[in-house]
Amino acid sequence: MTGWREAPDTGSGFIAAYSKDEAQKVADSNKGLDLTSLFSFLSETVDSNSSFAESFGEQKKKTYDLILKADVRSSLEAIDSILRAIKSEGVRCNIVSYDIGDITENDVKTAIATKADIIGFRVGVGQSVGQLSEKEGTRVQIFDVIYELIETIRKNMAGLLEPEIKRVPLGRLKVLAVFKKNAKSQIFGGKLMSGKAVRGVLGEITRGESIIAAGKIGQLQHNKEDTAEVKEGFEAGIRLDTIPGQLFVEIQVGDILEMYEEQKTARTL
Repeated sequence: MTGWREAPDTGSGFIAAYSKDEAQKVADSNKGLDLTSLFSFLSETVDSNSSFAESFGEQKKKTYDLILKADVRSSLEAIDSILRAIKSEGVRCNIVSYDIGDITENDVKTAIATKADIIGFRVGVGQSVGQLSEKEGTRVQIFDVIYELIETIRKNMAGLLEPEIKRVPLGRLKVLAVFKKNAKSQIFGGKLMSGKAVRGVLGEITRGESIIAAGKIGQLQHNKEDTAEVKEGFEAGIRLDTIPGQLFVEIQVGDILEMYEEQKTARTL
């Protein structure tokens, strides 16, 4: 069909008329919801009756800004339905604008102003539009399969979340001698009781059951020579560098150095 100024609502009835006036009367009496009814759930405006805790929770969320273009209204409705199911306590999706039709230079300009991504479903991108988006560093992604589009939105949203950090123990060293200390580091020697010592990893000094200092192993020596690793049973010389904001009490003989590394894992939705 041709001649419509805008796409009809999905599920609308089809009526034939014998004159333009008659068709206009039918159209006026059967106007459906326009595009502004879509994605209303993404407005994220906190209701006036919501609690302070809920309001504060929304403010802490990171926001993934998105411009969405699709070939037909029914595609927007399908995407709308699936996006409703995406739930996250750390990030929300904000639809900056959405419409039917190819991606235009105005879409790119809006994306530049709002720092939003542009995602299209079965739409085109003109050469000039592509050149502008590339020049401005605006991310434009086009899909022909809704599943792939949704998974990309999930991935982009998850990319805004802080990674999950897992602490992996490496080894324990008993301090046998303390050589030098200043505001930036402490140098001491000891014996590996278990595991291994690795240059560049993190460490905590414990005295009894208390953590008295924390830092990063900036230098590691064995037999007075620099090395990347010292294994269990051997002695090592260590320079523990301070980390801003961490405890750094003077180390004493008998203290224990607990060494570990942090493994970061990207979060998913």
